[in-house]
Amino acid sequence: MKKGLVFSLFLIAALLVPPISYGQTVFSVSGKIKDRLSGQFLLGARIILDQNIDTACITDSSGFYSIQLKPGYYTIKIVMSGYIEKVIQVNVDQTVQQDIKLDPLPILKDVVVFSKTNNINTPISGRELISMNAVDKTPLFFGEKDILKTIVLLPGVTNAGDGNTNFFVRGGAADQNLILYDGAPVYNPSHVFGFFSVFNNDVIKDATLYKGNEPAMFGGRLSSVLDIKTKDGDLNEQKITAGIGNITSRVSIEGPLRTDQSSYFIALRKTHVNYLLSLSDEFKKNKIDIYDLNFKYKNIIDSGSRLYISGYLGKDKIAIGENVGVSWGNKLLALRWEKYLSKKIVSNSTAFMGNYFYNNLFKTTTADLILNSSIANYGLKQDFLYHKNNNNTLGFGLNSIYYVTNPQILFQDNKSGFKNNEKGGLENVLYFNWDSKLSSAFFVDLGVRLSGFTVANTETENLLGNNQLTQNTSKNKSLTYFNVEPRITGSYLLNKQTSIKLAYARNVQHLHLLNNANISDQWIINSNKIMPEISDQFSLGWERWLKNKLYQVNFDIYYKFLQNQLDFKEGIGLNSIVDYESVLASGIGRAYGLEVKLSKNYGLFSGWISYSLSKSEKKIEGINDNNWYNAIQDRTHNLSVVALYNLTERLVLSSVFVYNTGNAITYPVGRYNVGGQSVFEYGTRNANRMPGYNRLDLSVTYENKLKKRMSGAWNFSLFNVYGQENPFRITFEEDPKDNTKTKIVQTALFKWVPSISYTLTF
Repeated sequence: MKKGLVFSLFLIAALLVPPISYGQTVFSVSGKIKDRLSGQFLLGARIILDQNIDTACITDSSGFYSIQLKPGYYTIKIVMSGYIEKVIQVNVDQTVQQDIKLDPLPILKDVVVFSKTNNINTPISGRELISMNAVDKTPLFFGEKDILKTIVLLPGVTNAGDGNTNFFVRGGAADQNLILYDGAPVYNPSHVFGFFSVFNNDVIKDATLYKGNEPAMFGGRLSSVLDIKTKDGDLNEQKITAGIGNITSRVSIEGPLRTDQSSYFIALRKTHVNYLLSLSDEFKKNKIDIYDLNFKYKNIIDSGSRLYISGYLGKDKIAIGENVGVSWGNKLLALRWEKYLSKKIVSNSTAFMGNYFYNNLFKTTTADLILNSSIANYGLKQDFLYHKNNNNTLGFGLNSIYYVTNPQILFQDNKSGFKNNEKGGLENVLYFNWDSKLSSAFFVDLGVRLSGFTVANTETENLLGNNQLTQNTSKNKSLTYFNVEPRITGSYLLNKQTSIKLAYARNVQHLHLLNNANISDQWIINSNKIMPEISDQFSLGWERWLKNKLYQVNFDIYYKFLQNQLDFKEGIGLNSIVDYESVLASGIGRAYGLEVKLSKNYGLFSGWISYSLSKSEKKIEGINDNNWYNAIQDRTHNLSVVALYNLTERLVLSSVFVYNTGNAITYPVGRYNVGGQSVFEYGTRNANRMPGYNRLDLSVTYENKLKKRMSGAWNFSLFNVYGQENPFRITFEEDPKDNTKTKIVQTALFKWVPSISYTLTF
């Protein structure tokens, strides 16, 4: 700890004293880049000075750019995927404020897979800029465009199987991914048991995935950060987009409240699948009700100040017959005030709140089982970004988040289990980040987070005796976990087409998700028994552009060492759980792998191939004789092939092929008869595998111009073209033909799933 503190103080000193330059006067040229038609600020637009790519800078999420120039005349080119390039002349003899509007291409002739603005000079390692054009054109599932279905096609990212939007990044668990919606955390991104996500694609402006080497302003999870930004409403004209698919209908409305000053954006999506269920005698007693609502308000207060208010409200309610009921939902609200304190300093002040709940009811002939869970958060964040000059950018800030968790399990027949287990905790963070160009070829990003997590001063112990649940509540001294999280990424440009990147990052996580065959979606926080999870990740990458950035090749290797990893003890069933802390064990983990990606970024034919070779393991006292065993998210091989072809300017063909190693699973090694019932004895945890997963999807998208301001788009998709019956679940039961044998039962969710959707914009 002392060494970490000394190293962090050294980093802070380095951050606060960036390189000093002497001599000549320089002036700032700064402003914002935005879409001329919609007024949307553009992330990732490149500012190129006098055709010298080495001096290019890239706009941030608010469209802001800033460059420092000596007096003189300059030619500046602005390049952004999907927009017409713009060239301007600037006479720099004083500080220049220059906002620039770009015109979108009339019809996108290129489906850009990953933006050409993904500059090879950036020092950030393991970052993926998600192209919304690619998301729009990939094959649909149940008629829904879904960003999470596209993310799992990237190297180092795997999905949890059919009927699931959970994803694993570089061998990490699903709860080790931080998903941000305009800066507010989302705890469950799934609709309909995970068939598609809560993110309505009509709402998303851009998204960035960081695979464990994120800038210091992000933190709180071990594996990744998915930063989703939503669209602002159009500042100039009213627009309506409506669509209908296999199971949902959606509509979004946007427009100005005051032209060029304030705008709104509202989107609603709702299921209409119950009428299909009612046509079947087998399923007519089942009900599926889903909705989500997104909204955003933007107000340009003055030339240097803007206010944003965004929110989300969604809920799933599913009834399977009369004995099973499941419901869950998310709601969040975020308010952000963006203020330009000077030409070089930008301030972002954010307040947010959110809540996620999960309720599950199973009725049997002897008992009713209730599984409830909720987590709420209330947060404040203050971020500053200081553009010192073209070569140095300093970011610093602080944030505080208060969490309240309340996991519950209850058997109504004997009142066993645990309930009223509410616990709170406060997380405080101070961070510094320095992004610097040390030479024409060497770039570095240094950061450090100082994080503290304080557990509320009450402790509840659940006790079960004589089939009655009792609780002891005691007051303890406040417990605080303090951690130092250093991060460093360096990039060296071998030439204008090739770079190598080396990175180290420490991440700390204070929230933990309990999820196995018995318990689902129970969020808990640190306590005097459960310590923060810690990850140290090292990565090395090589990147090369080919043929004027037509092709891009990436190789990455990584190694992660993890501390305080949680898992359930051996032999845990629902009847043995009276408190989650009594059934958990902790230990260490490790994950390592190789990632390869080859992409063709634009042209009539575009797409990418990604492959990952990886391993993820745990070593926890009391499990597998204290030896290493496979983590449930371990996948040895993961291959994705995505192809997009513009047959005409209006007709796009696309296909996706995926293969990955089957899920880790525990098979029984013996069976006994107890009281007339079969009881299985299981072997080494996660030592077996489900069959490998593979499928092919095809899609056709046709866009047509109906009138001057009206356009439509048809999409026809076929999920799982050759009808592969990929395993969703494997169970074991006594063979009815021979009670001395065990029967393996494999359940597959989908064979062929055709989808059709139509979207109208006017």
